Amino acid sequence: MSRITLAFGKRRPFVQRDIHLLNSLNHQVNLIQTKPNKKWLSFIFSRIREFFLCIWYIPKSKRAISWFNDYHSFFVVLVANMFRVKSLIIVGGYDAVSNKKIDYGLFSKNNLRQKLARWNYRNCSQIWVVHNSLKYGCPYVKKQNDVDSGIQNFIPKLKTPILEVPTAYDPSFWKMGTKKRSLRVLTVANINDNRTFYLKGIDKFLELAKLIPDHEFVIIGVSREIVATGLIPKMPNLTVFNHLNHTELRQHYQISKFYFQGSITEGLPNVLCEAMLCGCIPIGTKVFGMVDVIANTGYLIQDLTELKSVANFIRNVNPKMSLKARERIVLNYPVSKRMEAFRTFIN
Repeated sequence: MSRITLAFGKRRPFVQRDIHLLNSLNHQVNLIQTKPNKKWLSFIFSRIREFFLCIWYIPKSKRAISWFNDYHSFFVVLVANMFRVKSLIIVGGYDAVSNKKIDYGLFSKNNLRQKLARWNYRNCSQIWVVHNSLKYGCPYVKKQNDVDSGIQNFIPKLKTPILEVPTAYDPSFWKMGTKKRSLRVLTVANINDNRTFYLKGIDKFLELAKLIPDHEFVIIGVSREIVATGLIPKMPNLTVFNHLNHTELRQHYQISKFYFQGSITEGLPNVLCEAMLCGCIPIGTKVFGMVDVIANTGYLIQDLTELKSVANFIRNVNPKMSLKARERIVLNYPVSKRMEAFRTFIN
C-alpha cells in the first residue's frame, strides 16, 4: 500500500469523495487540513504546521496532492520538489478567476497570495481543472460580467501540463425518488456572506420567485447570520433552510421539479450535478462548466436580467427532461473516469 499526501482547506464533499477514491485504489491518504483564518497569529501558525506536516508525510509518499491552489499548496509543492515527489494541484474555480468588482478570485489582487499561486502552478508536476474553461478562460463571463478567467490567460508561458478531469458523482446514491414532484424550484449554496449571496445569484433567484408566485422556491445552505441581516425577504412562496446533510439534501432534490444555479462564476457545480442525477430539470447561467453540464437537458440563461424567459420555460417545460438530465450526468461524469485519472497520475 503506497501513501498519498492530500492537502486541502475545508473538508467539502468533493474532497471527501477523492479521499474515498484514493482509499479504494489501495492508497493510504495522509491528510493536511488547514481551515481558512484571518488572524495573523493563526495564519503564521497554520503555515508552520503545514511545513512540518509536509516534511513528515511527503518524503514517505508516492504523490502529493493539493485541492485548490492557495497558501496551503505552497509547502506541498516545495517539499515535493525537494524530495522528487510528483505533485498535483486540483483547480475548482476560485483559483482560476479574477472578479475585481466583488474582490473574488485568486487573481483579483496582485499580492503575496497571487505570487505564491503563480509559483505553485509553475512548479507542480500537473494541474487538473474540473472544466477546460478554467484552463483557457470563459469568454461569456468576460463579456457579461467583465470577469477574467483561465490559468493560461494569467500565466501565458506556463509549461505545467493542465488536464481536464471533472469531478465524479455516484448515481446509486443520487437517484430518482418515488414521490411525485411538486412545482418547486430549488437552489443550494453555502451562503455565509453578502458576496456569496450575489456570486451565487440568490438575488436573481428571489426575483424569479416573485415572477412565479404559484411555484414554491427553496434555498438550502443559508447561514443564520445572513437570515438575521434581512437580505432574504419573507415571501409566501419562499422557504429557507440552513445547511443539510447529504441524505436530507437528496430528499429535497427528489421532490423538486427544477434546480436553479444562477452563479456569476462557477467551475463545475457539484450541487447542480447531484440535483440532475436526482431528476431535477436544470436552469443555470451560461458560464464555465455549466454549459457542458446542462447542454440540452434544461435551460441555459443568456442574461440574468431577462428572467421572464426563465419563468416561461418553467411554466411550459416537458417533464421528460427530468430523466434526460439524469442520464447526462450518468454518462459524462462517472466515478470510473476520475478513478482512472488518479490511477494514471499515481502510477
